[in-house]
Amino acid sequence: MAGRRRLSIVLEPSMRVLKSIGEALNVSAETLFEQAGLVNLAENLDEEATEHAIRTDRRLTEAQRHALLGVYRSYVGDSGTET
Repeated sequence: MAGRRRLSIVLEPSMRVLKSIGEALNVSAETLFEQAGLVNLAENLDEEATEHAIRTDRRLTEAQRHALLGVYRSYVGDSGTET
């Protein structure tokens, strides 16, 4: 458990930095996390492919992504938080 805590302490600032960079570049944080090797979105591709596509579509504004994810989740019944 202590090892996980140390990993969290090390990765948390990096994740915040990547999130800020993503916002500045208008790229989803998930895309940057995947490119940095912090997450592997391919593992959950079947379950999350639609949401990933919405989050990474550069043609959409952040407001459009938020709205589209909300509508999509209302259809599939997921009440999870949106990023």
